[in-house]
Amino acid sequence: MKYFNHLAVKHIVALLFFSILAIVATYPSIRNLNTHIIGDGGDNVEYYAYLHIARDNILQMKYPWAYTYVYRYPYGFDFGLGSDAKAFVLLGGILSIFLQAPVVFNLLVISIFAANGFVSYLFFRSLTNSYALGIIGGIAYGYSYYAMTRGHA
Repeated sequence: MKYFNHLAVKHIVALLFFSILAIVATYPSIRNLNTHIIGDGGDNVEYYAYLHIARDNILQMKYPWAYTYVYRYPYGFDFGLGSDAKAFVLLGGILSIFLQAPVVFNLLVISIFAANGFVSYLFFRSLTNSYALGIIGGIAYGYSYYAMTRGHA
């Protein structure tokens, strides 16, 4: 039991570390949570719109990925087949009912970076059985150039 508690504390510390690192890596977005969205104007704008579509579908008591005419009007497209990141969109759609959409989008992006670092830490820690190497692996892989420039894990 003592080993489990010690391991749980290490994992909690690692999760906090990667959460803080995600905030630092995406700075100054934390200061502009409700006025700007994180990204370069590519996929971020598309996913931000997906949050709105999912939220509107949920509020209208429809399937979140129902056929939509928001994109490709007047023909529309099958939102369920034409989009990815289902968990991001569904969670964002639900949360944006209660919070401002830019805040939800930005917090989800920051959370994805934190989760990417933490899951990478868990993976490298399981390979090496070393806390320090797990942290280094989490930083190197979780916050790699590819992950940071693509904006998703």
